[in-house]
Amino acid sequence: MIALFFIYSGLKYTPEKHRQTKEESIADLRTKNSFEYKWLAKFLQKAPWWVGRIFFIAIGVVIMLLAAFGKRIF
Repeated sequence: MIALFFIYSGLKYTPEKHRQTKEESIADLRTKNSFEYKWLAKFLQKAPWWVGRIFFIAIGVVIMLLAAFGKRIF
């Protein structure tokens, strides 16, 4: 079920969603001091929108494969 959520999120990820997320990360960089968060926010600002789509779909596929291996389907 979680895997399907990630795949669905990847398919629904659009340039408009990326623009909105990018603006939120710029605002968050002003308030957060965590190094772990800063590199992620800076990467998000530089990455094109389709990277987010590929990321969500890839996470969904990995979760599905792990579930299949756990049930010994493969």
